[in-house]
Amino acid sequence: METGNKLAAQAGESLEAILGSATEMSTQIEQIAAAAEELTASSDQVVKAIYSVNGVVERNSATAEQMTANSTDVAKSLEDNAKISNENSEDSETISQSTREVRERVSELLAASEALAEISGMLKNTMSIFKL
Repeated sequence: METGNKLAAQAGESLEAILGSATEMSTQIEQIAAAAEELTASSDQVVKAIYSVNGVVERNSATAEQMTANSTDVAKSLEDNAKISNENSEDSETISQSTREVRERVSELLAASEALAEISGMLKNTMSIFKL
């Protein structure tokens, strides 16, 4: 009988240990589930941020293309104005010098806007990698 009591006591202790381990495992599973939810929320935020950046890139690309077109039109207009002013003005040399300076600035702007358009295109291509 004493042996039976000892075995029953050991069985009870073993069951208590198993119950403690099961409780601990349940707690760990809950923590893993909470971490998974946080990871999902973070992933959603990253995706939203990527879409936001992509939108900015697309707007920048469109703006850069428009700036390039406008700069070309302005440069052409300045060239036309320079020809007319050389033909019709007593101060044609002064106006021509100013026009050349503006044309240089416009050329710089055109080069910068073309570079921006190229960078925007590269950024757009890079962002397309992250689209889901």
